[in-house]
Amino acid sequence: MNRIIYIASERGVLRRYKYLLYKQLSVDKKSHKSNHQYVTVLSNPQTGNIIDIAKDRTKKAYKDLLNSNLNIEQKAHVEHISMDMLEAYITTSQEVLPKVS
Repeated sequence: MNRIIYIASERGVLRRYKYLLYKQLSVDKKSHKSNHQYVTVLSNPQTGNIIDIAKDRTKKAYKDLLNSNLNIEQKAHVEHISMDMLEAYITTSQEVLPKVS
């Protein structure tokens, strides 16, 4: 029974974010443990919903996070992004999201 609930929930979450067009996104780093391990959090600032989380705060982790969660149409629709001012976040946002300046 738990497996059915898990699969149905996962499928519902995938459907929910697959067709949304975001005008705004937020990205931030959060400390995961006390020994300076970080995660990158991608969220929708209008709803407060977390879209996904990456294990690190590197450029590769953030780029993979954007590419795995946003399709081409969604990337083209994003106009604004609020972020922690890490160089990795700034350059990756400019590379992956064409309307973000």
